[in-house]
Amino acid sequence: MTIRIAHLSDIHFGGEDKAAVEAAIGAVAGFDPTLTVVSGDVTLNGLPREFRAARAWLDRLPQPRLITPGNHDTPYWNLILRALTPFRRYRRYIGHAEISRFDAPGLAARSLNSARGAQPRPNWSKGAISTKTLQRIDWGAPAALKVFSCHHPLVDIAGAPVTGGVHRGAEHTFDISADLTELSRTAVAVVCAGPKALLDVPKTLEYLETLGVPVITAGSGRFPAFWSRDSGLATPIRLDSPAEIASFIRARAELGLPGGVLVNNPIPAASEIPSSEIRPAIEAALVEAGKAGISGKAVTPFLLDAILKQTGGRSLTANIALIRNNARLAAEIAVAMAG
Repeated sequence: MTIRIAHLSDIHFGGEDKAAVEAAIGAVAGFDPTLTVVSGDVTLNGLPREFRAARAWLDRLPQPRLITPGNHDTPYWNLILRALTPFRRYRRYIGHAEISRFDAPGLAARSLNSARGAQPRPNWSKGAISTKTLQRIDWGAPAALKVFSCHHPLVDIAGAPVTGGVHRGAEHTFDISADLTELSRTAVAVVCAGPKALLDVPKTLEYLETLGVPVITAGSGRFPAFWSRDSGLATPIRLDSPAEIASFIRARAELGLPGGVLVNNPIPAASEIPSSEIRPAIEAALVEAGKAGISGKAVTPFLLDAILKQTGGRSLTANIALIRNNARLAAEIAVAMAG
């Protein structure tokens, strides 16, 4: 028996990449999955119009579907609603907000809401799952393949397509992605394709050094930048195999060193857009954003859409390739650590 599971997350309707979400419909349908899992953050700000768009998109995905909310599926900027009725809109437009289940011959899949509204800690984006809730999960047939889905990571290997960084002009705006600071505090190994090429990559590398975050590049002495294998900068640490990376992570844990590790995984050579080609597209997109008066959180989605057009769709093809490449390396490191 073959079981195929399609997994999507963090679509963020309200700030979605329109080409990517449309392409996902065809990709998942072509995969012919036994089950389609969507693990949260279907909206950006939890607004009704975002939920309506998300609902229409979800209805086009192959059935059966198992869907669970993320922290962005609460009324993100309305703190009163977020504290009192965090998942009312989610239940209205999407469905169950707690435990959902799917059973098929040989498969038992469960999704659990790890997102929270108000929390007794500064960072409300973090997840939480209680032991009591876990004990409520009924796994059914003992011989079935068991699949558990929630929005927040439960293991210390995260295969992310890209990390944030120091934004251009940060010397004036102080705009620095919060995930860099979080990485310096949390014992996690993040596997990514390098910082966003839209950012100030040299300052990002300097800031990571200031925070004391080890920066590794897998199999290369050059520091990658998302679509490109070489940002023009040398990598601080080069390790050539998942076993070497796992050994590095394990050694830090044994020494009790705080914080996480950033593992940069260059995009496959066949799929990359070299810096010399992507840089003009980025500059043109920045000029276009300036003329259109785009600012704040709307900048990145605007730039990504503009770059998609500038590259004739190559940036989307590269995105897909680097996500697969990161998932592969993250899995290999996890296996090496378990061994």
